[in-house]
Amino acid sequence: MLVLSPWADMPLVSLLPFHLHLRWADRVPWLSLNARFAFLPSVAESLSATPLYPALDAQKWRQQSRSKRHSAGGQTNDFASADWERAVIKHREELAGVCFPGRSFIGVDSVSRDGAIRRGSRGALGRWAPADLARPQLLISSRGDVGATEAAVLADVDLLLVDLQGLHGPAARKGLNEVLHHRGTRPTVVFASCPSDLEGTELSSAQTESWVTEALPRAPSWLTQTVGRDRALQENTIDFALDRSDRPATPSFHTLAKLARHAWWGLRQALIPPTVACREYASFSNALDTLCAREPDLRFQLADACRVLKGAAERTDLAKERQDALLSRVLAKNVGDTAVLTRDDAHAIFLRQLLAAELGVTVRDLPHLGVYVRPHYWRRNAYRCETCILAGYFGPRSLDAALRCQPANVTLIADEVEQRATWFALRRQKDQLSRLPGLESVAARLEDLSEEVGKNVANLRDSVSVALQPGRTTGFSFSEEPITELTLPNGALQIIFTDGSSIVAPEGARFDVYGRLGNALRVKRGRDLAPGDEIIVTNGAEQARFSDLVLERLDAGPLKTHVEKRAEWLHLVQSFSVASQQSPGTIVQKLAALGHVVDRASARSWISKTDDAEPAVPSRYSTFAALARVLRMPHSDAELRQLYLSVRRVRTVHRLAGRGLARAIRMAHLGALDAPSQHRLQQQWGIEPHELQDAARVATVDQILG
Repeated sequence: MLVLSPWADMPLVSLLPFHLHLRWADRVPWLSLNARFAFLPSVAESLSATPLYPALDAQKWRQQSRSKRHSAGGQTNDFASADWERAVIKHREELAGVCFPGRSFIGVDSVSRDGAIRRGSRGALGRWAPADLARPQLLISSRGDVGATEAAVLADVDLLLVDLQGLHGPAARKGLNEVLHHRGTRPTVVFASCPSDLEGTELSSAQTESWVTEALPRAPSWLTQTVGRDRALQENTIDFALDRSDRPATPSFHTLAKLARHAWWGLRQALIPPTVACREYASFSNALDTLCAREPDLRFQLADACRVLKGAAERTDLAKERQDALLSRVLAKNVGDTAVLTRDDAHAIFLRQLLAAELGVTVRDLPHLGVYVRPHYWRRNAYRCETCILAGYFGPRSLDAALRCQPANVTLIADEVEQRATWFALRRQKDQLSRLPGLESVAARLEDLSEEVGKNVANLRDSVSVALQPGRTTGFSFSEEPITELTLPNGALQIIFTDGSSIVAPEGARFDVYGRLGNALRVKRGRDLAPGDEIIVTNGAEQARFSDLVLERLDAGPLKTHVEKRAEWLHLVQSFSVASQQSPGTIVQKLAALGHVVDRASARSWISKTDDAEPAVPSRYSTFAALARVLRMPHSDAELRQLYLSVRRVRTVHRLAGRGLARAIRMAHLGALDAPSQHRLQQQWGIEPHELQDAARVATVDQILG
């Protein structure tokens, strides 16, 4: 069975196996009261560990369900008591009024790749439960790729539950399809909230019964604002540049051609000048350097493509045109709230700052004005709005994100190729749902919406494409697959999440991971993360914004004297280094003679200022004092030590403030920030606690590369 909640999330589906065992034990006639469950990709830790079920009431519910089953004839496995029921009866007085989480009643056990089952903890009820009675079981996948053996074990249960909501990671999708293949026609319930959730999932139309849970949201009116009108013409330049029909194309060439098209798409959509910062363009450049080292011919074959992409990256007029179009739509007289969906977090942050500057307010005031700017994959806090503005077409998920806001009208700011891609995606979603019985109403809504969108792209739908020189790579191309970095910096790794997004982080970076006992957090290094880990991802740019505010107030307040001392030291170093005309190499040699081994880069960072940061300061006092002697400063040891202690104090307080801010962001996201901390944030730092919620999100690890 497929359960579709059209463009409305179902956040509590992880509670279903626990409800079916406790509160709703007799709701499904064909399901045994002691049924075994499996839940994929994984039960939400926070829900499974939330104490929702009173122990005495749960035992009473089970007794009532057995009584009803006995009257109706029942099934073979209905009348055996679960082990936790005996524990509740034996400890009735102690458990009066005590609530337990679902995982205390049903053991949440994980299946490893070799098919072995690892038992999960059940707390007090598990310790008190006798070993000779039936142990209720809920199977989940282990932390890793699902192999054939593991899939067979997961499929061999009474009821399989699959949650597809927001699941777009390639590894997770592959594992789900493996389990569904082994499952066959046995009872399975698949949950989805958007048509894009179903893409890439092997659901058989002949075996799938569909059920729509809610009434369809209102059909929005659709408005398209065209930008980049030269896109159709410019598209031919990248097609010709990638056409290598005159020589055989290697797998490496096909890989680079795909990345080049990603880069072309990203450069045409970018809002942030200069557009050379486009991540897809950087990925193409890195992959080109890597693969050309093995196949030098590739650089010649892709010379034209590189020239075309470089030209697109230097066109700041494209970004400016999109910015102006977005500003005009947001600032138009709209009734109700306005949601703006962007390509990613970086574009969302840039657009917030742009809007705030245009309106003459701060970024934090935008929500008070009814303007919300989010990346299109944002799902945590579902919100409703009257107007939704798409800053471009970013794949089928961006369309679903717009409809999930249930707006009265949608505005797409896009060029002609993006408009056609939007129309094509809606038609494809409609065709996919039409093949599944029971979803005719949702398919009809998509049909109506595609017709509305089609009014704006009729000229493209009726146009004829002529390829003067047929090639292997010509044609429209768009993919939502996460960009896999072919090369990573030393000591770095790429973490791909199940929602399709990814980050690059040092392998030693620390992440907060949801513990196996619910909201308790564990700290794991990046290299120790495993697929299936739920981690809190801090938006670095948002944290930097708050960090600047905190550090600015610290420097102007408690650290003012120490900051002045640090500035004095930096001024002295620069003055004496210029006066003595000593180069970094000379300083390295003189420090080595005094017994201090440093590299040239460190010496340069101490005496010179870059555009990005002030000069650095030696971390040890011995090196600090030796540098002063090399530069011939006339200061006494006591004076130097006082300067060093001030520098160290600033450095330490800044580091501690950064850690405290990061923790405040994570705790605000979890709703666990205590009242004194909230008051301190408001009074001392001028930060509203609710602002911190947008600076982090919870993501589930799908793959780790590097």
